[in-house]
Amino acid sequence: MATASNANLTLSGPLSGSSVTVQGTTGNNTINVGGAITASGTVTLSAHGSGPIKQAGGSITAGTLVLSSGSGDIATHATPLLISTANLQTSTTGAAYMVDSQSVSVGAFSGSGFELKTTGSITVAGNLSVNGPILTVTPGSNGSIILGANVELRVVRQRSLLTEAEAFFAQPAQSLD
Repeated sequence: MATASNANLTLSGPLSGSSVTVQGTTGNNTINVGGAITASGTVTLSAHGSGPIKQAGGSITAGTLVLSSGSGDIATHATPLLISTANLQTSTTGAAYMVDSQSVSVGAFSGSGFELKTTGSITVAGNLSVNGPILTVTPGSNGSIILGANVELRVVRQRSLLTEAEAFFAQPAQSLD
């Protein structure tokens, strides 16, 4: 287990074990993943305070992956965490962005945003309460999204399909001659 107080934690080389824990203890810790992290059991990355979890390289492989931050984002939309896990648990009041290379079961999450893409299936096992969660299964992968718990969508932006349809049909008719 690696811990830090009021510091940035940068993981630049491969890290492996039966379980791996990287944890900030006080202040606002940033965890920068720059190399592969592999565990047969659980990988836990826990930034403290408003510290985010970022990924510059490598991927995270574990039976269970636990990601947490007080209010910092877990990755970004442009640079999501590259993961391979069957069980995903995330906790932050910020947003979380991940790409999983296998089918995954997602635990409860309540934050400002949640985006998960996978080549397998997604099972929502815990309640999701976020601003527009995005759960994406790669087309052609025969994956599915299974809602086994409550999913609460808080609409941040609203788009009117009726307005688009009205605009289409309001166009002048064209002759087929």
